[in-house]
Amino acid sequence: MSRLTEEMVIARAKQSDLSLIKKLNCWGSDLSDVSIIKRMRGVEVLALSVNKISTLSTFEDCTKLQELYLRKNSISDINEIAYLQNLPSLRNLWLEENPCCERAGPNYRSIVLRALPNLKKLDNVEVTQQEVEDALRGGGVAAPEDEVYEDAYQQQQQSRRSSPQQILQQQQHSYPQHSPPPQQQYQQQQQQQQQQQRGCTTPTKEVSGCHCLCGFSHTTPRFSCYNLLPWQ
Repeated sequence: MSRLTEEMVIARAKQSDLSLIKKLNCWGSDLSDVSIIKRMRGVEVLALSVNKISTLSTFEDCTKLQELYLRKNSISDINEIAYLQNLPSLRNLWLEENPCCERAGPNYRSIVLRALPNLKKLDNVEVTQQEVEDALRGGGVAAPEDEVYEDAYQQQQQSRRSSPQQILQQQQHSYPQHSPPPQQQYQQQQQQQQQQQRGCTTPTKEVSGCHCLCGFSHTTPRFSCYNLLPWQ
């Protein structure tokens, strides 16, 4: 493990008093421990890209920090950005090519901007006001629209695989209760036509004792139905 020492800081910053250092560039130094930065309360710019830094907790007390460059380090947890939320002057953050960026997925920028809405540039890309507003509303987390189309496609394929009996049952359930399905309507029409051919009319009041072969009660006069059997 390579640690940033006081001697290294003084040599890079050309300043012996750590509290007075404004800028520090330790790019590509194979550093994993930079805890000495906690003593640099007045630092404004830190260039620490291409190292092995794994946490952002080191910077939580650098309240005057404006620019933080941490590209290509070893930060694996996106929640580490919470350590930067109390840095009111932070405007430029470069976190790209850390493991946490890939793990956060396509909502990476929204997650960072939701925690740090005062940023003006993230990963060397200007932050727009619309981006910040979308992030604060929780944008970027909605389910993709193609999931809806996929569900519709699955239902369509399932209906194609259904048997004729299942399709008929589905159609019957789709009609209102007061309106019979087409097959039942067709059967009723056929029965009415058969009644008319045999001289029967649609019943309005059942006549007791009628033995019409058509199987329907009716109100026609006695023996007026040609299929009527003798009265008992």
